[in-house]
Amino acid sequence: MLELYGRRITMLQGNNHSMMKRLLILLPFSFFLLLSCTHTVKDWSGGSITKPGNYIYKDSLVLQVEIENSLVEFKMTDVAGNEIVRNKYDFSDFHKWALYLDKDKSLWVFSSDIGDGLWKRNPETNQYTYIGFDHHLTRGEVPKDLYTDLEEFF
Repeated sequence: MLELYGRRITMLQGNNHSMMKRLLILLPFSFFLLLSCTHTVKDWSGGSITKPGNYIYKDSLVLQVEIENSLVEFKMTDVAGNEIVRNKYDFSDFHKWALYLDKDKSLWVFSSDIGDGLWKRNPETNQYTYIGFDHHLTRGEVPKDLYTDLEEFF
């Protein structure tokens, strides 16, 4: 019985060694897979964003959208990397969400978690001001192109 128990421990140790080998092989592959999953859209012409990635708007803006600990985080930078806009409030990826860059380069934020907001661009100063809404926006409150692209939000 002791030999059987000793043999069993040897088998477990062998399995642990085998498992470690597998982990060492799979770890670099998993890291590569994670990096390759970053969605990048070059020459993006604006419009809706509903998944994480890097969106490069006509070589003038970069919008980076990430999901960290189930929270959607985004920031917009110029091509030199200077931050222009960052999410004002965290919102959950478990809820319905979307971002929308309109033709005026204003960024609309839609979240069934925290509500809707707008980073309004002033074309004269190129500065952004955040406007939070105390209600979910309706069809009549958004540009027609935005409504057409994100109709399921209204």
